Amino acid sequence: MPALSPQEFISRDYVSDLSAADLLRAYRLMVLSRKLDERCWILHRQGKIAFHISGIGQEACQLAAGLALKPGKDYYFPHYRDMVTVLALGMRPVDILMGTYGKAGDPGSGGRQMPNHYNFQPANIVSVSSPVTTQVPQCAGVAFAIKLRGEDRVAMCALGEGATSQGDWHEGLNWAGIHKLPFICMVENNNYAISVPMGMQMPVANVADRGYAYGMPGVAYDGNDFFECYNVTCEAVERARRGDGPT
Repeated sequence: MPALSPQEFISRDYVSDLSAADLLRAYRLMVLSRKLDERCWILHRQGKIAFHISGIGQEACQLAAGLALKPGKDYYFPHYRDMVTVLALGMRPVDILMGTYGKAGDPGSGGRQMPNHYNFQPANIVSVSSPVTTQVPQCAGVAFAIKLRGEDRVAMCALGEGATSQGDWHEGLNWAGIHKLPFICMVENNNYAISVPMGMQMPVANVADRGYAYGMPGVAYDGNDFFECYNVTCEAVERARRGDGPT
């Protein structure tokens, strides 16, 4: 397919359906996530929990994903930094803390998973797997099932830019592109894969540039601009629902 520029794919005049009440809820969720994230850092430093993987600074793009999807209908495959996404989709702070402490009240695994390995069946949040990028082919597989069944659903996964160096990334995107699946892959680029800078991870300027090779548009956008994040994510979700394929 011919390469699409972000301007050809995303209309910057795209009007979202956010009301004043929606914006207040969005702000509350971002603040709640930030405070809960900070508290988990403190609990770790106090030796009260095993570990914590922070999503501080990535809340805007994560929240946009949570608000663009339909909880309990669409499927979300998070990675371990996606605290505000799972809050937006219906998890409660107490649910997250139950998992963090490994308590039986953890709704996802009964305390058997590790911290930040979110899983919430009522909202179709599929459990995080510890090996990075395994969620991509899993998400593509669910999207394939959705298409075969003719269901009005989408499947979305999230990961960091370092995970795009894994083979599972290629396999998942290749499958989604070949079969034109209702699949969205959100890469949260914080410029470092633990300690490896982006320049040592890939030879392209933006992770989104890799999408074209798999027959899908890729869009690079400001992950700290909530409105841009929401508009881009909503349009990608709408494309998937229409049967126009993955993003």
